[in-house]
Amino acid sequence: MEGKKKLVLALVWQMVRKHTLDVLGNINEEKLLQWALNKVTKEPKIHSFKDPTIKNCQFFFNLLEALNPEAIDRENVAEGANKEEIEKNAKYLISVARKMGALTYVVWEDIVDVRPRMVLLFVAAICALERTSTA
Repeated sequence: MEGKKKLVLALVWQMVRKHTLDVLGNINEEKLLQWALNKVTKEPKIHSFKDPTIKNCQFFFNLLEALNPEAIDRENVAEGANKEEIEKNAKYLISVARKMGALTYVVWEDIVDVRPRMVLLFVAAICALERTSTA
């Protein structure tokens, strides 16, 4: 039974991924990453959706600020030097993204644990947010 569960989950993931990327205009993962990198002018930069620096959320704070410079209250952002700061940042990040109108199902643990599939969906939600706000 476990093998079938994994196959079903893998199939569902592929369907979600394809749908999400199609909604963005038949974009692929590489182009989505490049879109995010082009938006963010400050360090840190990420190299993939698996990049371990994702966990401190600094790249994503910069990405959200690129869409709305007033979105992030930097007094609520920690350096991300320890587990508690990292968790606080991730919770704040998702809260801000949702307040901006991003439709995301990502939870803070997905960011902290750097789950590439969920990170991809988070970036896609931010990209979709930009596209709907400029449409």
